[in-house]
Amino acid sequence: MKKQLILIVFLISQSVWAQPLFNQFLTRVNSLGNPADKATVVDSFINYHKNIRIPIAEGNYGIFIYKGSGSVVAVAGDQNSWSPQSLTNLNGTSLWYLTREFENNARLDYKYVINGSNWILDPLNPNTCPGGFGANSEFSMPGYIQPTDIIKTPNIPYGSLSAITIKSSLLAATFNLQIYLPAGYTPGVKYPVAYFNDGQEYVGLANAANILDNGIHEKRIQPVIGVFIRPNNRNDEYAYTKRFTYANFVVKELVPFIDSLYSTVKSPEGRAIIGTSFGANSAAIISFNNDSVFGKAGLHSPAFWPNNEEVASMIKTSPKKNLVLYSVWGTYEGVGYMYAVADSLTKKGYAFDYKIFPEGHSWGLWRANTGKTLSYLFPYPTSVENTTLLPQRFTIGSYPNPFNPSTTLSVELLEKSEISLSVYSISGEKILTVYNGELTAGNHNFDISFNHLSTGIYFAVAQVNGTILSHKMLFIK
Repeated sequence: MKKQLILIVFLISQSVWAQPLFNQFLTRVNSLGNPADKATVVDSFINYHKNIRIPIAEGNYGIFIYKGSGSVVAVAGDQNSWSPQSLTNLNGTSLWYLTREFENNARLDYKYVINGSNWILDPLNPNTCPGGFGANSEFSMPGYIQPTDIIKTPNIPYGSLSAITIKSSLLAATFNLQIYLPAGYTPGVKYPVAYFNDGQEYVGLANAANILDNGIHEKRIQPVIGVFIRPNNRNDEYAYTKRFTYANFVVKELVPFIDSLYSTVKSPEGRAIIGTSFGANSAAIISFNNDSVFGKAGLHSPAFWPNNEEVASMIKTSPKKNLVLYSVWGTYEGVGYMYAVADSLTKKGYAFDYKIFPEGHSWGLWRANTGKTLSYLFPYPTSVENTTLLPQRFTIGSYPNPFNPSTTLSVELLEKSEISLSVYSISGEKILTVYNGELTAGNHNFDISFNHLSTGIYFAVAQVNGTILSHKMLFIK
């Protein structure tokens, strides 16, 4: 009998300690009769978790807690498609709570809704995420890793942002643009160009300039020009009545305009169009109908549902296009068609990568993946002497090296290509334009003399269809 009692006590003890800590907290508060004692335990509980995280992450669960007055308290966010879900009031206290299971790397935006109409940020959570309609509170589970490339890094070269406008005769409208030029931008060097729908939000909400600066400095993204386009009538231009006219504006008016102002790669491989939601719908329309102009596209949470999923159907039924594609979306958003789209693109053999995260339709998701998109579409070339880049389109070398006073630059092309070949000093100053134009496939030699230059290290830089390769040379007098 004694052994049976010991076993029963042990099992009861194990059952109690196996309960989630939050449930133990609820049990503790409910066991108290004095409201003041309840309030003391609640305040102590909140103050403890303020130093860790609120909402609380416990095992596979996220626990939303709110302390305050109200007859009804609800939470709305990515986890419930922004449809308010009621919290439970802890009897005899001003604490409200809701427990939900999440993936370990989940991240979401949310707000509390008080008495059915007052939408507020979580007063217990200092973490927010910017959004198109203002900031939201942000909750992430312990396995989520916050992006660091959105943060301005001190003491690195910064690119520049400038504002310009373009008048469109096709749309009878003027568009505001922001132009990002990478640090060390040099006229004559040909740069690929990334065009962004909803450009003002990529700059303001996603910190795209920081992403580009960091990615280029860390050699994850090759130096690119960014063209950030602010829409005038977003829904019509990206998804409805003006969607094809807007696409023609980008292809027939904007691209030639940018090419006339800046030193750009004038081939599809050197151009990408990137967008979110309806902006991604537009990016797909532009790229899939104009792959002779845009060879790359980034599709962030594409909203393909307008016009009976017109764009999703176009992608699935059209012949393979000459495109490189990258996409990202969240499991908490209504883009179920993307699984069929991804399957179709993969089966057709596209150069295509995509990522799916337990997140919602949010700039938190898009800003964290803008750098990944750019590094996939415009990877930083590995500049190693006498080796080729991926894809292996050309090689560059010189002989003799070291030399005095002359050497021969050798470039071998695997296909007929536009090439820019120049020589730069170690400080980045352009010394000589060797060749700028079209060359046939095969080996091409260029004799250069450094009689007028000082002893030192110089770099031959070749650009072919947006791919850059440099070759180090040593001149010794």
